[in-house]
Amino acid sequence: MKLTSFTRNNTSGYGAVTDDGIVDLSSSIEGVSDLKTLLEAGSLAEAADYADSRSADFPFDDVTFLPLIPNASKVICVAVNYLAHAREAGRTIGDYPVLFHRHAQTQVGHQQPLLVPKSSEQLDFEGEIAVVLGKGGAHIEPENALDHVAGYACYNEGSVRDWQFHVHQY
Repeated sequence: MKLTSFTRNNTSGYGAVTDDGIVDLSSSIEGVSDLKTLLEAGSLAEAADYADSRSADFPFDDVTFLPLIPNASKVICVAVNYLAHAREAGRTIGDYPVLFHRHAQTQVGHQQPLLVPKSSEQLDFEGEIAVVLGKGGAHIEPENALDHVAGYACYNEGSVRDWQFHVHQY
């Protein structure tokens, strides 16, 4: 099931993406008003059952897409995470990942303009894959890691390169 968050008629919602548009899930599950809460409640299967039994409530043109989870509490990114990118940057991949965070309010939805800082002349944009965690945890054994993954999403990430390389972390 493909999911999205959106606004329609000045009201935020979330839904299932179909070939014909969006099945509105915003009021389908009691007490679950947004996608973050849906994941926290472990209600993906219930949402899928609801979406599978309905046709699209409205076409894509009727919504403004929001970031997948607009109210995300954490957005953790991995820097220089594949060999070709490391070579391009003149870097090597270390034994341990370099992590950095993004603020939820700096994310934008599908078909929305990227936020470009005025203080940069070197903004690079990159297509990324976001792993969406559906439940938290700590000290998770590798064989159990996928139990915490709710899904994945395309993610357009912008890096301010002229600021990024002021430090040696990357």
